[in-house]
Amino acid sequence: MIKELLIAGVVVVLVVVGLFLRKQKSAVAPENGDQVFCTQDVKQCPDGSYVSRQGPNCEFAPCEKPTEATVAPIPVVSVTTNPSVSPNPKPQTVTIVFANNIATPNAVNIRVGDIVKFINNDAALHWPASGPHPTHTICPGFDYLRGLKTSESYSFTFDTAKTCPWHDHLQPSINGQIIISP
Repeated sequence: MIKELLIAGVVVVLVVVGLFLRKQKSAVAPENGDQVFCTQDVKQCPDGSYVSRQGPNCEFAPCEKPTEATVAPIPVVSVTTNPSVSPNPKPQTVTIVFANNIATPNAVNIRVGDIVKFINNDAALHWPASGPHPTHTICPGFDYLRGLKTSESYSFTFDTAKTCPWHDHLQPSINGQIIISP
């Protein structure tokens, strides 16, 4: 009788352990559609956005391909001019400096005819260009067409009143805007 109770106890313990191990396996790799928990790391996409792991295999979500529809519109600034104020008498130059992987200042206000000069004081290449990334179409002509090397500069004269978003084509997370008033 003791032998039978001992065998029955061992069988119960094995069943309980088996159920516990099955439950642990389904939490890691479910076979019946249960929820999966992925690590919370992210991957940076070429456009500067981030995607996380998802799905039953915990793979990174695909990076979204930028299109005109996915690019947030940049507000256009309307400026009312005073007719008694004369047009910009002498063009001014405003400088934006790349250093330590940032651009300072990243937003500037200028007038039609003014010049924005980008200087690279960084070890990395930086490629100033008009938005949106990667087409550079909002402010035609404003595109250096290659990366600025250390100590190199690029100047562009803005001849139309509008808001011109800009970015570093090589690191689109470095960006800003140039507001050109009449």
